[in-house]
Amino acid sequence: AHGLRSHKRDNLALVSCAARNRDFVKGTHPWTLFLEFYKLQHGKSFTEQPQYQLSQSFGLRIQRQSINSKQSLLSCIHKVRDSHEPYKRSNDAKFKALVIHGINEGMLGQWFRVLVSCDTLKQLAYEPWSYMAKHGFSDAIKIVDRLSSIKFDLPTDIALKVFHVPEGHETPYY
Repeated sequence: AHGLRSHKRDNLALVSCAARNRDFVKGTHPWTLFLEFYKLQHGKSFTEQPQYQLSQSFGLRIQRQSINSKQSLLSCIHKVRDSHEPYKRSNDAKFKALVIHGINEGMLGQWFRVLVSCDTLKQLAYEPWSYMAKHGFSDAIKIVDRLSSIKFDLPTDIALKVFHVPEGHETPYY
């Protein structure tokens, strides 16, 4: 047993492959856990702030503020939602894009730490006796942290490139 709550509302998993019964996992996806975190942490309010929108539009840091791990994660979830949902990309594609962003930015381990430190999320998603609730995914985070010292420039979702047509160019035929 992995400790995931089986209620439909609480059917979330950081690592859905931990479930033995694949039918149980049907509808469960790690991306759902990140979306729930985004909602719990008021990600929409954060990304609607004028300072955030200006900094994203022009690549600026307003008032020399440094962005923390939580803000970085909220920003990435927002970017992935904005870039993937108009094209109805799958939860797999969204989760992969988020993981690749995290790897490229050297933040994946920190993002997982932020996610598992959200007690409300753990209470919603996991039984109190589960590994996630008791140990916080710490062994996996240590492994992922090793990637942060390596510079990556991986494409976040090659499949989206076919949908992006530069201004002034004709739509490509496929």
